[in-house]
Amino acid sequence: MAQCNARGFLDLARYCEDIVAQIFNILYGISLVNLNHRKSRFPVVDLGDPAQGVYLQVTTLQSHQCRKIATTAARFSQRYAGNRLILFFVFTKPSPQSIPALAEDISVLDSADLIQKIRAADPAGQEAILALLRRVEDAALPNSPINLLAGDEEFNFPATCLSCPGQPSFFAYGLGRVRVDAYLPTSYHDTFSCCFTFLKKELSSVNPSLSGRDGAKILFTNRNLGLSPNRLFVGFIHQEKDLARIHLGSATIHIDPHTATQLCQLIDALYDAYTDHIEKILSIMGCAGFDTDNLDRIPVLYLAKGIWQDMFHFANEHSVYDGQAQWNCFIPYHDPVWQGRIQFSDTGRSLLCSLSKEDRPNGEVVVFWEPGYDLCLPDMCGFDNQLKWRLDYTLQWIVEQWLPLLAKQRYAMALRSRGRLHRLFCRPMPYEDFARFYLRGMTPLGRVPDR
Repeated sequence: MAQCNARGFLDLARYCEDIVAQIFNILYGISLVNLNHRKSRFPVVDLGDPAQGVYLQVTTLQSHQCRKIATTAARFSQRYAGNRLILFFVFTKPSPQSIPALAEDISVLDSADLIQKIRAADPAGQEAILALLRRVEDAALPNSPINLLAGDEEFNFPATCLSCPGQPSFFAYGLGRVRVDAYLPTSYHDTFSCCFTFLKKELSSVNPSLSGRDGAKILFTNRNLGLSPNRLFVGFIHQEKDLARIHLGSATIHIDPHTATQLCQLIDALYDAYTDHIEKILSIMGCAGFDTDNLDRIPVLYLAKGIWQDMFHFANEHSVYDGQAQWNCFIPYHDPVWQGRIQFSDTGRSLLCSLSKEDRPNGEVVVFWEPGYDLCLPDMCGFDNQLKWRLDYTLQWIVEQWLPLLAKQRYAMALRSRGRLHRLFCRPMPYEDFARFYLRGMTPLGRVPDR
């Protein structure tokens, strides 16, 4: 709230400035511009027509008004001597008796004065003001100051994507009849969300929104079809009635096909921006080519349940707290029944990554990779295979180093468990055949990178 207020997002006067400027321009034949669009919190005045030497300050102040008038008049006389100032009170100005003495080029007006001027205006001026107010009524104000002097420009602007470190990116795009505002993930913890705003007066307060993986699926499935009933958010298209039914989130709306076509074009542009962000996250974490419906828990391979149990017991026997031996790179996770998690660490204070599993009905488990963390690093920093392990590196390490080691241990145990007769008369199975048999239940779910 404090940040929004500092930037003028919660200042009613800021929202009135453009409307007041246009009304004064119509009534007085001047060309006021909003100086706050040129520089935030422009000193002393809000609106100005330097060519004609006319300036306005717009205020919603309802207390200490006389002090405000005296202070503004003094500052204006110092900065803009020889020009005319109008102090415009959106609500009610002080009584004439309480207003301090002012120079002839400084006047105080309020909405009542403006209404009287509108009543005395010629029919063309009144029609122009009425059209302006209708346009303002139809406009849906977003959560930031906008320029109402620009008509419908808040619905017609190029695709824009703004980023702030550590925060989701903000995406906005408008094609004239509809606009979309969205937050795009920049981290595996972020959630996609978007909101649509329609220019049409009857729909200006609907603002349907979607979020998460389900929202992305609804919007982006069959996106190459354009405006088609085969898209998940399109109910039907009635050509004779020039009507399309659209389902967005919990809202069902009816719009003309031209607006629906613009909606599809916005969604296509949103998809491009969304996939760019997802691909960047996947590239940093080494997850390209894997099923990434859930960015913070990605399936990496199928294993026989016995192999997972061997991995779990090995991890609990080689604790990072036991010293700096080669295989002491695990944080013990004592769970003798579920055996659901394996945690990699080289310090004991942070995680390189984690593995978890879910049982499958055929005696296998699906193993999931989860990104590591370091309290000194942001979520998306440190994936260098030293501070945090990438997914592709983790899979390569498991397949090429850890599982062969477990196979050798199992082979040694099998040799030790052979009876005397077997030792005397039966040749042991070659290690290569045993390892092939032991690892037959391993199926990577992505490409194991080359060395």
